[in-house]
Amino acid sequence: MPLALFILLVSIPGHAQNTEQGKSLWEPYYISPRGGLEQISLDGQWQMGDLDTPIQRLQDLGNIQKWIHVQVPDSVQWSLYRAGVLPNPYKYLNSRKYIWVTSKVWYYQHQFRVPAAARGHYTFLCFDGVGYYTRIWLNGTLLGRKEGMFGGPDDEVSRYLHPGRVNDLVVEVRAGSYGVPNWDPYH
Repeated sequence: MPLALFILLVSIPGHAQNTEQGKSLWEPYYISPRGGLEQISLDGQWQMGDLDTPIQRLQDLGNIQKWIHVQVPDSVQWSLYRAGVLPNPYKYLNSRKYIWVTSKVWYYQHQFRVPAAARGHYTFLCFDGVGYYTRIWLNGTLLGRKEGMFGGPDDEVSRYLHPGRVNDLVVEVRAGSYGVPNWDPYH
């Protein structure tokens, strides 16, 4: 199973509404369908690097030997191919050259700005999917952990954002088979 980081969005709703009924919602965590000026897509250029074990603190990211420029959304494997690190995983027996990928812990870094107008509004960091074990930090604060590949996590993050300034996002991704000794899908 590929390690993947899918579409990331920040939603800055000034006032959540149920577009089907045109009524305001009482639930502050409702996220209206994505689109319009209230959405900031975090797709695009990110940095990706790997370590053998998960970090204990963000400063440990300094132990990453090489950061690779990657496009999100994408899988780790496809990102390595697009960066010229490995050959096309879907040709010949090249997929065997990717076996080591699932034994690493992968880190994605991205900086983004949120408009100053977001101050005082609910702000949601929404992932359409991250696989498989995930931890997320925003501006140095661990937001939480997630297990699974599809949908989420979705977190209300307004208290951690710096509206009008640069924000730092770090996402840790580990394969579902991470830590399984001698795991080899071909044997």
